[in-house]
Amino acid sequence: MGGSYPAFNITRFNLLQTIKGIAVNIGIASRDFSIEAGTDHLSAFIVNEKAVAQFGWESPEKALGKEIVLEGKQGNVIGVIKDFHFLSLRLPVDVLIMEVNVPVFNTFSIKVAGQDMPQTMSFIEEKWKSVFPEKTFEYDFLDDAIASQYQADHRLGKIIGIFALLTILVSCLGTYGLSMIHARQREKEISIRKILGASVAHIMMLLTSNYMKLMVIASLIAVPLTLWLMLRWLANFAYRTPVKAWLFAVAVLLVLLIAVVSISYQTIKSALVNPADALKRE
Repeated sequence: MGGSYPAFNITRFNLLQTIKGIAVNIGIASRDFSIEAGTDHLSAFIVNEKAVAQFGWESPEKALGKEIVLEGKQGNVIGVIKDFHFLSLRLPVDVLIMEVNVPVFNTFSIKVAGQDMPQTMSFIEEKWKSVFPEKTFEYDFLDDAIASQYQADHRLGKIIGIFALLTILVSCLGTYGLSMIHARQREKEISIRKILGASVAHIMMLLTSNYMKLMVIASLIAVPLTLWLMLRWLANFAYRTPVKAWLFAVAVLLVLLIAVVSISYQTIKSALVNPADALKRE
């Protein structure tokens, strides 16, 4: 395919020799760049499946040999690789064209074992200085580069987690305080009910039922709002996990459980008070 490209994004990779491992691992048609070929740095391109589809080539096999002109460089497709994420997951997999461009080689990708990293990096630096004594040795790690793309999301998750814990703590204290006041206000009523034969379980149900109603109402408000916020956040990503209903069901049950635990102590304490003592109080 010659001439100019249609109006869509093209990502151009200037490949190093170490990119060979990537092409071998995920290649699906023809060959990788090769020094033996002699002219790959002048007229060879490797594209991904997205490029094959975008350019209208019927299959990876039929894409081989197609002509490409990229920023004045004319060549042919020698290989097709599977689509992979070379940008943030907020973006869909885009068209990828890889080439060998020797004049702009400035980075090497090296796969190393995870053990004894200080010694490994010292060895690599020594070799670098022996080959490129005039160039400063600088390095970073791929996992750190990938993680840096989502630092804002990690920070947001931590902030939400901290505030969620504080909210739960304050809610538990508030619920406990309200249950204590409520039980004290209804102390004589509870005593009369016990005299008339009400069980501790019945009194607990009586005292907690109002709180459960409020919790259910709060959940009916919180669940749609949370779902809306989650969908808004997930909309930032081209690829995202589905929001499952059982997560909200579990969250509501946990809220109800926390509420029951928060008020159970005071409720049981009020239910076990001697009716005679309670009725004597003013």
